[in-house]
Amino acid sequence: MSSLPSKIFPLIQVVADFLILALLLFYFLKRKEDRQRDKILEVRAKEMLLLNKSMDSLIKDAQKVTEDWINAMESKQSQMKSLLNDLEAKKEQVLKALSEKPAAAPAPQKENVEKAAVPVEEEKEEEDKYAEAARLAEEGYPPDEIARKVNLSRGEVELILDLKK
Repeated sequence: MSSLPSKIFPLIQVVADFLILALLLFYFLKRKEDRQRDKILEVRAKEMLLLNKSMDSLIKDAQKVTEDWINAMESKQSQMKSLLNDLEAKKEQVLKALSEKPAAAPAPQKENVEKAAVPVEEEKEEEDKYAEAARLAEEGYPPDEIARKVNLSRGEVELILDLKK
């Protein structure tokens, strides 16, 4: 019997050596895979950092463009308000001038009597056109039709309608 344990021990030793060798081989392969995975993760982390920096840069650029656009719009808005105030002042002047009766014109000199007669008649015709345009507007005619009937431009008709409001 003494020979049996002496024969089994080398066999057990060989199997144990193969198991240890297999474990070591598994450990080194696993470690190699871990290193490769770590390298891949490191590369991906660097890519993510670059993407993050790129996104930060894009966001800053977008903010700058937006701020510039807002400043330009605020500037345009203040210009528009200024123009609107100027228009309101001119509208008030026009309304005031229309509401005041025209001052009596000095009597024309003899030489200018014949020349002045023609423009006065033309002025009356123009005033009649404006009065007719206002009357047609009160009746509900659209500006295009009023302009055609009284032989005025559409802009003049719209101005008359705006002044009547």
